[in-house]
Amino acid sequence: MKKTLNKINKKTLIYAFINYAIFIIVSICFVTGLFNTSKTETGRILSGWTIIRFFTVQSNVMMGLICLIYAIFETRVLTGRLNEMPGVLYVLKHVFTVGVTVTFITVAAYLSPINQSGYFALFEGSNFFFHFLIPVISLLLLVFCDGDDMPFSYVFFGLIPFLCYGVFYLINAFIHIENGVISPEYDWYYLLQGGPVMCAISITVMTMMTFLISAFLRYLTRKRVLKSK
Repeated sequence: MKKTLNKINKKTLIYAFINYAIFIIVSICFVTGLFNTSKTETGRILSGWTIIRFFTVQSNVMMGLICLIYAIFETRVLTGRLNEMPGVLYVLKHVFTVGVTVTFITVAAYLSPINQSGYFALFEGSNFFFHFLIPVISLLLLVFCDGDDMPFSYVFFGLIPFLCYGVFYLINAFIHIENGVISPEYDWYYLLQGGPVMCAISITVMTMMTFLISAFLRYLTRKRVLKSK
């Protein structure tokens, strides 16, 4: 029994360390981004708080924050101040892991192939962490360590960050229509440039992709939890 408890404590310690590390990496990348000056493909300069408009930044920042909270509670479990993790943390971990996974897949399968600077340009600098490392580590951590069994209906919670961002994205794009055309400067993911039909298709595809990611992560996590019982 003592050996089993020691093994559990060591695993929890490792998981807590990884969660703290994610928060630190995200914080460094975010602060660095605030002071970085770069240009979009349309020539507009990005700097300061303008970076917060991207789902990449928003999803990674939220991931970093939930990892910090998660790690704090894991630390409390390790020190004996708490018997078990609150169930809501498992749900939040799932929700924001879905967010960064959407970021990774969107960049890898859509934005990088059409990027004028080359496929791997979006994986350089801080983007290596936001577009690749944080999403991948977060996904693996959820599936193999942090996730818990959830009812299927909770899959829909994984859609919330994406849908909220989608509302913001559409409103911001459509209030900047010039001569009946949405400027690429306000359609920075190039989802609305093909007219109403392509706009509807883009929204449908992205929503379905997010739902499938949420459902698949829930399936993998549940499979691991049930297997361990």
